[in-house]
Amino acid sequence: MDAIHFENLQELCTNCSDWKGSLFFPINYQKKEVDEIIKENEERKFDPDCYDSDEHVCEYKILETTDICPLLLPSSGHVAVLRKHHGFPPSSRFRFHSRFDGPDGKEVLVAELKRCARLSGFELSTKKKREKPLGHRLISVNLGCHYSVTYRGKPKPFTDDNVTQDGVKTQGVKDNNHIQHHSQYNKRSTKRPIDCNRKCQFGLLIFLHKDQHWYLSTQKSENSVHRHHFQQDPDQMPTRLQHLSKQELELLNQCSSVLISPTDASNLLNKMPGKCRISPSQVRYLRTKQLASHLSADASTATRLIDSLKLR
Repeated sequence: MDAIHFENLQELCTNCSDWKGSLFFPINYQKKEVDEIIKENEERKFDPDCYDSDEHVCEYKILETTDICPLLLPSSGHVAVLRKHHGFPPSSRFRFHSRFDGPDGKEVLVAELKRCARLSGFELSTKKKREKPLGHRLISVNLGCHYSVTYRGKPKPFTDDNVTQDGVKTQGVKDNNHIQHHSQYNKRSTKRPIDCNRKCQFGLLIFLHKDQHWYLSTQKSENSVHRHHFQQDPDQMPTRLQHLSKQELELLNQCSSVLISPTDASNLLNKMPGKCRISPSQVRYLRTKQLASHLSADASTATRLIDSLKLR
């Protein structure tokens, strides 16, 4: 009976780890009035739909969105109509909004795509950029799922007669003479696949055409499906440090100045209104980065030790 439950559970996990991608991207914006922008900046605590790191995103409000993943699949008839009547380049079925036009709109467009991906339950990462013109494409940016990049370390394979990795001993092992030997500890913690066959093939390719519009390139059918990982709940996804608002960064700085631990600081920020979710390790990394920027090269060892103890 247990074997049947195990097979059913394994089949369920396999089916859930392969899912059709969706990415609802805005297709209609309305520029906000200056008074409206000022009022929102004063009242807003944190809005995951806007990034304080880019003021251009906050200048528009979204009126309409559409799923652009079905437009990744090639369709010769649709491409021919778009090319003839709307001036689309070949191998493209979607043109991004005019607010992203030109080379200056690249960073804003990439940030907007990553934001929409997080709302759809997955992370997008920039895999490759081409700044040199190639045919009708002036600039190309290749975006892929976070699980499309393998683990950068060198994993050690398992053997059939060993439950641990090769070269890794059990800590605190005693031999026949009751002598305890120090063991080699090899820790590997990663969410990325360690095997190339387990990579997710989902990806987007955007390019800047000669007409200064940004377009979404059509891909192979397997590039529109997520594989070997689960779809995440957007409310449970961790917030990246570059997406924190100025008010939240100021709160973390105040917690650091009064020696509040990273755990308490992250819990305090997560309980505030909004959808911010950061971990103590992110707070600790932020403090270490700020400390390194303030320390001079000739700082004494005692000063470095005192400052490092304050971070704990």
